[in-house]
Formats: sequence, structure tokens, C-alpha cells
Amino acid sequence: MMSHEIRTPMDGVIAWTSLLLDSPLGRRAARIRRDHPRQAARRLLTIINDILGLSKIESAKLEMARMDFSLRECVEGALDLLAPRAAEKRIDCSTSSPTASPPT
Repeated sequence: MMSHEIRTPMDGVIAWTSLLLDSPLGRRAARIRRDHPRQAARRLLTIINDILGLSKIESAKLEMARMDFSLRECVEGALDLLAPRAAEKRIDCSTSSPTASPPT
């Protein structure tokens, strides 16, 4: 499972970088193709950091720190990863439900 988690973003970085190098692009296409490998590289870095964190836990050297974060961004990031597979299975994978009523 872990090798797949590392391999997928790395494949994305390699594929999108090849596309950038092999084709003439307009400004919009260049921006889109530039952003995909950046996102894949960030996901890969997150996985690597998680692996390093696990090794710190196992060696009893982990130090906890408080930090602010956006729960919405975390959930949306997770859904971005799941959405393509969900769409293949015709599953709606979004942060809001069309039948949900707004909070009062």
C-alpha cells in the first residue's frame, strides 16, 4: 500500500514534466501543466513526511506541536485525491450535498 501511495504522485510528476518538455504550450495550458506536477510533488512530500513521522514515533522521538490549520482545506484536499476514482464508479464526491440545508 505504501509503495503505491509513493509511486502515484511520483508518476504524476514524471508524466506532467514530460508533457511540459515535449510540447509547445499556450499560457493557460502551460499553467495547468505546471500546476499538476507541483501538486503531485506536494502530495509525495506529505507522504514522505508522514513516513518520517512514523519512524519518529517508533523511536519515541516525536514531539507534538500545536498549529492552526483549515479543516475545509484538509477535507477538500482529501476529496481531490478521491474524486477521480469516485467519478469512475459514478459516486458523487464533493464537500457539499445538493439536498443539504445551510446552517442556521
